Amino acid sequence: MPTSLRARLLLSYGLLVAVLTCLYSIGALVGILRNPLVYANTAQQLRDAQRAANAPSAQLSALASGTDSARLGQLAARLNTRVMVLHEDGSLLADSQAGAAPALRTPAVRLKLLAQRNEFAFLRDDSNRLWLVLVQTLDGQSYLVLAVPRPRLALIEMFSNELVRPALLAGMIGLVAAMLVAFGMAQWISTPLQRIGQAADAVAAGHYRPIPLEGPQEVRRLANSFNHMARRVQDSLQSQRELVANVSHELKTPLTSIQGFTQAILDGVAQTPEEIQQAAAVIFSEANRMGRLAQDLVTLARLENGAGGLQCAPLDLSALLRGVVEQFRPQAAQAGVQLELELGDLPRVVADGDRLVQVFANLMDNAIKYTPPGGRVRLEARPQSSGAVEIRVADTGKGIPPAERERIFQRFYRTDATRPGAGLGLTIARQIVVAHGGSIQVENNPPHGSLFSVILPIRPG
Repeated sequence: MPTSLRARLLLSYGLLVAVLTCLYSIGALVGILRNPLVYANTAQQLRDAQRAANAPSAQLSALASGTDSARLGQLAARLNTRVMVLHEDGSLLADSQAGAAPALRTPAVRLKLLAQRNEFAFLRDDSNRLWLVLVQTLDGQSYLVLAVPRPRLALIEMFSNELVRPALLAGMIGLVAAMLVAFGMAQWISTPLQRIGQAADAVAAGHYRPIPLEGPQEVRRLANSFNHMARRVQDSLQSQRELVANVSHELKTPLTSIQGFTQAILDGVAQTPEEIQQAAAVIFSEANRMGRLAQDLVTLARLENGAGGLQCAPLDLSALLRGVVEQFRPQAAQAGVQLELELGDLPRVVADGDRLVQVFANLMDNAIKYTPPGGRVRLEARPQSSGAVEIRVADTGKGIPPAERERIFQRFYRTDATRPGAGLGLTIARQIVVAHGGSIQVENNPPHGSLFSVILPIRPG
């Protein structure tokens, strides 16, 4: 059994064409054998004999009794046919070949019907041989039957027949055309699948190339899904490479500081208690920084894998947002930034309060850090008619360039590389919001500044 799809398709089409060709050939052969044109010469012979028998000189009335066998033989010899006279009940009255050939018999009803129609028919004799006959009425009680043996059609004569040759030629052309169409259809289906297989091997080897959308609709849908999957795989691999590079970069600075100050203590460079305490303080600070980075990475990984373990409960969103604003008032006062809060009539929702505090605390912290003294940071929330609540955090800072807005939610991305932090806060915030079934986006805050918008579905408690 063929294993490739192309071979199986070709085999299936070939078998189908072969079956159809056989059925066509059988039907054509039966049609040719039953076609009166095959017996054209014999039929014409019978018609000529019938006209000659009906001529005045034939004196058919004398044959009605069936007793004048000499005249019957003369008529048969002159007409070159077998001549019989049958009674209306089907019994044989006279036969020009009596004793030389088996008798022809037929029911009386059929005999009468053949005489009325005056059409050619086949009758069998006692030896089961077929005769081509014409029947006509002699008088009210008998019938004249003109018969000749059914002609045997030679094979070469069939192929030279004007009907058979065009049919065979058309059949051969149809067979070749069907095989060409079958081959084309097999190619049409199998070639795109082969490309998908080759592309899959290329992706496994680390090389990605899109597949053209060709072939049947199902194959095009498969190719489109494969392209989408390959892009996701490529993005995932790129994200993994960037993650390794970014983590290595973020760990390099604190590790260098820890290594340097530890070496200073070991080598005796830091000798005084003050120098040793300063070195220990730096080591402790950098260790905490590495610990926070590790914790953020663990949190982000759990959220992305759907294992964030949200502890959802009925929550007063208004109270949560007021608490976040009050938490950042000292930091805002120190930075010379004015905080504003405007809350609508917010319903109670079912959510993880600690995780939402982490989201809005990150947004408020970033807004205060990137807003110059004398600026404002505004937090407002209001319900929407679509069954959700929108929370906005707007600042009057320098804003985020359009080219960077799509990247600020990526891991380790920072619009200002000089500021502290690993660049994971917004990534974690987005994953928390998505885990709650919501969305987060950023846009300009006219005339300047940034506006972060968080939309959370309302799930009443």
